[in-house]
Amino acid sequence: MPGRVNGQYIIEGLSSGFMFVLGGVGIMLMDLALDKNRAKSVKTSFATAGISSVVLAYVMSMLFIRIKIPAYLS
Repeated sequence: MPGRVNGQYIIEGLSSGFMFVLGGVGIMLMDLALDKNRAKSVKTSFATAGISSVVLAYVMSMLFIRIKIPAYLS
């Protein structure tokens, strides 16, 4: 179909962009966990959510790259 943008590229772009945003939010949550005026449970929750977000974003981004480029980093 001429003139139609391939829907796969749109979904891939949106999902990889979301992973970058998720990683950025994780870094912000880890920064909020360093605040001295928050309760220990809140700081622990922020740190756990931040680390989980960064790790998930990294793993999923590497998965996307390995699917698109099979011999990447091997």
